[in-house]
Amino acid sequence: MTQAIRGLGGIGKTQLAVEYAYRYQKEYEHVFWVQLTDDDQEAEELKEKISSDPSLQILGSYVDYCKKLQIPFDETKAETVKQALKRWMEQHPNWLMIYDNADQPDCLESFLPLQSQGHILLTSRANIFARLGILEPIDVQKLPLDQATEFLIKRVSKRLDDSEQNLARKLATELDGLPLALEQAGAYIQETAITFKRYLENYRRLKLDLLEKQKPVMGDYPESVQTTWSMNFEEIKQQAETTADLLRFCAFLAPDAIPYDLIAEGAGFLGEAIEEVISQSDDPMLAVNDVLQPLLKYSLISIVPGKEEFSIHRLVQEVMKAEVQSRDEEPIWEERVVNTVNQIYPWPEPNNWKTCRRLLPQSKTAIEYIKHSKIKTENSGDLLIKQGRFFFDAGEYAEAEPLYLQAIEIRRAVLGETHPDFATTLNNLAGLYKSQGRYEDAEPLFLQAIEIRCAVQGETHPDFATSLNNLAGLYKSQGRYEDAEPLYLQAMEIRRAVLGEDHPSFAISLSNLALLYINQGRYADAEPLYLDAIEICRAVLGETHPDFAGSLNQLASLYRIQGRYAEAEPLFLQAMEIRRAVLGEDHPSFAISLNNLALLYLKQRRYVEVEPYYLQAMKICRAVLGENHPNFATSLDNLASLYRTQGRYAEAEPLFLQAMEIRRAVLGEDHPSFATSLNNLASFYRIQGRYAEVGALYLQSIEILLSTFGSDHPNSKIVMSNYQRFKEMRTEDKEDEKEKDA
Repeated sequence: MTQAIRGLGGIGKTQLAVEYAYRYQKEYEHVFWVQLTDDDQEAEELKEKISSDPSLQILGSYVDYCKKLQIPFDETKAETVKQALKRWMEQHPNWLMIYDNADQPDCLESFLPLQSQGHILLTSRANIFARLGILEPIDVQKLPLDQATEFLIKRVSKRLDDSEQNLARKLATELDGLPLALEQAGAYIQETAITFKRYLENYRRLKLDLLEKQKPVMGDYPESVQTTWSMNFEEIKQQAETTADLLRFCAFLAPDAIPYDLIAEGAGFLGEAIEEVISQSDDPMLAVNDVLQPLLKYSLISIVPGKEEFSIHRLVQEVMKAEVQSRDEEPIWEERVVNTVNQIYPWPEPNNWKTCRRLLPQSKTAIEYIKHSKIKTENSGDLLIKQGRFFFDAGEYAEAEPLYLQAIEIRRAVLGETHPDFATTLNNLAGLYKSQGRYEDAEPLFLQAIEIRCAVQGETHPDFATSLNNLAGLYKSQGRYEDAEPLYLQAMEIRRAVLGEDHPSFAISLSNLALLYINQGRYADAEPLYLDAIEICRAVLGETHPDFAGSLNQLASLYRIQGRYAEAEPLFLQAMEIRRAVLGEDHPSFAISLNNLALLYLKQRRYVEVEPYYLQAMKICRAVLGENHPNFATSLDNLASLYRTQGRYAEAEPLFLQAMEIRRAVLGEDHPSFATSLNNLASFYRIQGRYAEVGALYLQSIEILLSTFGSDHPNSKIVMSNYQRFKEMRTEDKEDEKEKDA
């Protein structure tokens, strides 16, 4: 039987082989150990007789074992040594032969017996052993976090309080479970009596410089982390400079799940050597795989099964970063990471969210380089905008804002304050502020973008119309309808003149104006605009396009508001079926259709049909957007409102409270949506007769809305009306109580 233990240098392969030999030594009459290292002293005499060869050290060990077993051979002929021990292994049972550090396993083929009577075990950094008949080698992975932490604690040989144990766990995480690194760190901590806190602080600052201060003491490690992998890298450089460059690049990436397409599509940014190899191939992904093979050979990377992805150990990255820093090339590789990630990172529309999430670790790493190394290029600005938009769509506003702000500074420096793309960046940040309810921060940015586009592109450019639309949308949200309408009309006229009345952008203008009219109660003015928008979308995009479904939804919502339920339902159903067929049942737009239809059924008191739609919409929001997204809070509110209507108060209350906490955490306590939660909860408590809690909730909601919108906004009027009715009801109740007392 022949087996191999494979893994990264320093991962503990030799220790595992030693442990096996120790545990099962009684099962064998003989245990042989062939050490394959460059400084093997046993092979010195043969070196003078035989030219340098990977099999040299094996022959040296075979000479020794032939002598110990009293096997006759001709010392002047290397082949007789090999054949003598092979024959012995074929004729005798119960022996174990271990080849340690057999990193070129194919060289062993001629040394192994054809019909083995014993067991053969290899330790190797290699990846493939098929020529030796080993199809499923034993992979030695890094230590799991709990085991790595336990190793460190035992290695320092002292009692630790909970705080120090937690720091030991953090250090084990930083060292990524590599036994050799854990041994070096543990030995240093034990010998110097330094605390885990101080070592961790120093390691984060010094990295390899600190780790290399202590050579491994226990575990039979011949070299340190840096020495072990530096030797591997030198061997790779001699074999393929392209692969060496790729390893340098990987050192600056997030270490896990590195996608092949990052290299395949970004090869043009990775230097001439890599670009030439990838660009000349008919299959770039296959070319990437070929370039990676030397790294696989030395187990410096590991392939993610079933995916075109690979991972690299964090300490391999640190060794490579040290090599790059010694060449003063760190800024070059950091910018290459930024360029390649930007190349592959798509615009984060819903259909691309899965890809965006997959690339998120690489994007975050690239953005750290942009921040700390002050990389100011068009690519860095583009990546910040795309990543910021992804966070914005995910409801992670606190993550999005600093990226937008940084993008503004970069585009100001690279493009100047009069460039249209700079105006776009201002629009992005303004849109974020609008979603956060920070209307006073949003307005000057929208106005500045309008001014830039007016000056540079002119008042008849479609981008200028877009800026007008954005500002009008802000005014609509604030209830400033008289300010919004002329902007919507101006944008619509620009699009009519420049793009024509059959353009989708003109349909958007019609829909925007219609929604404004709905907010004003001008339903008769809104309906023909929606009907025109539907006809444009049908003619230009077709009846299976998502935008056509959106137009149907808008008209159906108008009919629902007007109580025209029989006309609304088929439109909602048609829109839902389009989205199901085109976008799929896990798309946020499909969840919107479910919510719209459920609300219609709620108005019709068709409660049995409402709940499954709300639950399905909530499930989609949770899966796609997460439980901290404002849209998920809306789903919770919808379901809670149903339960309240049905008198299922025990089920409704936790949903209202959860929605409120999400809005508090994500949007803040001065956001209109948080005011909505306060109003919902107040009305819920009022229905239950829990009057002591009602008044304060209404008043807090009113305070937010007045400071945000003023007293003329519809939302402000609704909550003030609710509070007024509550006060009147309480007054009537008190008067009734007085009459009873009388």
